[in-house]
Amino acid sequence: MIEISGVSKSYDGRPVVRDVTATIPAGGITSIIGPNGAGKSTLLSMISRFPHNGGRPTATDKEHIDASLDYLELGPLADRFVDELSGGQRQRAFIAMVLAQDTEYLLLDEPLNNLDMKHSVHMMRTLRKMADELGKTIVLVIHDINFASCYSDTILAMKDGELISQGAPAELMHSSVLAQVYGIDIRVEEIDGNRIGVYFA
Repeated sequence: MIEISGVSKSYDGRPVVRDVTATIPAGGITSIIGPNGAGKSTLLSMISRFPHNGGRPTATDKEHIDASLDYLELGPLADRFVDELSGGQRQRAFIAMVLAQDTEYLLLDEPLNNLDMKHSVHMMRTLRKMADELGKTIVLVIHDINFASCYSDTILAMKDGELISQGAPAELMHSSVLAQVYGIDIRVEEIDGNRIGVYFA
């Protein structure tokens, strides 16, 4: 597991993360949610520790890269530059880059950014599959509370740099908690066993 104990971060004297203490369980998906400026991405960057090869990939590295491309269904596109890929392919390529590091943890900042509904669902299903089949611990910053609710094992809810609440989706997906985090009324409905926030009405 990842233990976060009393971490704080400021930029130019402005607090961005304020004395956050949390536990990220091993295995499964942990989503960090909250409004813009909550400190989500900063917290993720503070706990990230990825290995690198210094620009000299080994034969083992090549095996990991090929396996990651195949897992993300990118094998036929391996010879293309990233900027030649579609938005959905590009996001999968970024995930493949992280997966190829062959670490126990995958830390992803807004992996659904610029994806439409179809590709967002495909991405979340892929991440869920990686957690379940490969035993990875996946930590992601995500804006959509309903994707967080349906695909996560644990949710960290942040606001103004502080951790407001942490727990399973069933514990966090309540109108009172979401109102505290987002400052608006969000009705929560249960659909097929998932707690869904209705916030557009």
